[in-house]
Amino acid sequence: MASVFYANVWPVPAFPVNVIPYLFLVTMLVAVAWYVFLRARRPQVISAIGNTETDMLDGVG
Repeated sequence: MASVFYANVWPVPAFPVNVIPYLFLVTMLVAVAWYVFLRARRPQVISAIGNTETDMLDGVG
């Protein structure tokens, strides 16, 4: 993924395209920061990720 990111920023493309990799990088940093915040403050939210309603019910399914 790093090599693809590098290929998109060097050589510097024309205006509309040169902003997209940096927007992606900012989005990824915000997502990681949100995950770290949730893991520290609300671990029950992180533990519920990937579980469905039927996974949480005993004897169903």
